[in-house]
Amino acid sequence: MKNLNERPLSPFLRNRYRRIRQLAYYLPSDKFLAVNQITAADIHINRAYEGLTRPTLKSDLDLLVKHDLFVEQDGKYRSNKETLRVFMPGTSAGITRHY
Repeated sequence: MKNLNERPLSPFLRNRYRRIRQLAYYLPSDKFLAVNQITAADIHINRAYEGLTRPTLKSDLDLLVKHDLFVEQDGKYRSNKETLRVFMPGTSAGITRHY
């Protein structure tokens, strides 16, 4: 039996996972946003959901809530950084960014 990790992902799944990662990474954790405000909250989220429907965004949000990566309250969402922190790469203290 082949390992599932060895199979290449279909373009549909690859795109879905990419946009869900963008959503999880860039949605603010300090305030709750309504579904219609989420794509305006960050340019990366806006690009990931460009041309897609609101039910697609809602489906992705529900998936993230189901796995405790997002918190839903009164139809509004925010990221659950406490849970997401486990999946995020660490940083070196010596790194500074210059913009």
